[in-house]
Amino acid sequence: MPDSRSRRRSPQKVFERVSWLDVHIERTGFAQGDLESAIPELKKQACLSGANAIIEIQERSTGFRFENRAYHVTATGIKFKD
Repeated sequence: MPDSRSRRRSPQKVFERVSWLDVHIERTGFAQGDLESAIPELKKQACLSGANAIIEIQERSTGFRFENRAYHVTATGIKFKD
């Protein structure tokens, strides 16, 4: 999994943005969503959109301490140009 520094860098190859990716996970006392659990869905969405890489990953959490909380991960799907 990329570290926070590599998530902020742009690829060195020429690319075009082809999709906006969004994963929503409900966090509860029994199930904790995190980036590691969101990555497979981001990859699936990227593949379906024709992207061959993911950049600009951002995480957001909402909700209250003892109730269900929403965990969102967004990213941009890109396709490298030849």
